[in-house]
Amino acid sequence: MFLDGWKQNLLKSKVKNIHKNSKQSFKNSVGVGAGLLVDLREVQNLKRLNELLLLVTESDDNMLVVFTDDKTHTQKESCLGLSKSDFSISGSLRNSKIQQFIDKPFKVLISYYRTENVFLDFVSAQSKALFKVGISSDSVDFNDLTINSRAEEVQAFETELLKYLKLLNRID
Repeated sequence: MFLDGWKQNLLKSKVKNIHKNSKQSFKNSVGVGAGLLVDLREVQNLKRLNELLLLVTESDDNMLVVFTDDKTHTQKESCLGLSKSDFSISGSLRNSKIQQFIDKPFKVLISYYRTENVFLDFVSAQSKALFKVGISSDSVDFNDLTINSRAEEVQAFETELLKYLKLLNRID
């Protein structure tokens, strides 16, 4: 319990430092596919979110990362699982598949969670995505665009997301 708190505080400070020191610009890069970060405690319909990814871009490079304590659920779905155990006590990422997700230059990265989740925040902050979108007003610093909606309102979020991505020339 104490070590989990230690790990979370280390990750929070790393995320803050990333945003303070972030001067990198990937805006002129060519992105591939879309990435989606989800907290499984908030969303149950992963199939609907996979459909959302396909609406954003019909790419084989689309990836879904789900934060959960139960990795068996993610093995049934076509997604990558992320949990507290994927981070060391020092806050270093130990999951190579999640590291590949972070290093991939997605056209769009969608952070689809409202409650604070330092593990997903870390992945979002580290991501090389060209454009970041979220639903939480708490993590405005992470995102280029924030669409304020509840996690269960996937249809409303989808409508707004597609409208803004087209308006900003992020998708065709």
